[in-house]
Amino acid sequence: RYRLNQNPAISALEVTNEAEALRVTVSWPEEARESFVWVPPGASALEEQREALRVTWFASRAELSASATGANEPDDDTASSTTLIADPGASSVDIWAVLHDNRGGTAVERVRHVTAR
Repeated sequence: RYRLNQNPAISALEVTNEAEALRVTVSWPEEARESFVWVPPGASALEEQREALRVTWFASRAELSASATGANEPDDDTASSTTLIADPGASSVDIWAVLHDNRGGTAVERVRHVTAR
């Protein structure tokens, strides 16, 4: 019943202006969080588990409110966000979201956002 892990997919990486900060949101399709079977430590039977997804955030010329966010195994979330504040005088900010599943799969998306200065 075990299926090999597939890398998660990113649907979108969006930036929205919120007062003095930028809200960055990465989204993924519901099927990006695969179910898989495993044998928990100390158990003798297979159990089904759903992948957790974690997002690691990187940004040039900006400060992030959280460098990692995500969706835990029981949650049905299909998006995760962080807030960033661009350095004074930065005309643009490069933002990367790295989506990780808990079996080693990854997806990367980058966006360049032109700041309003």
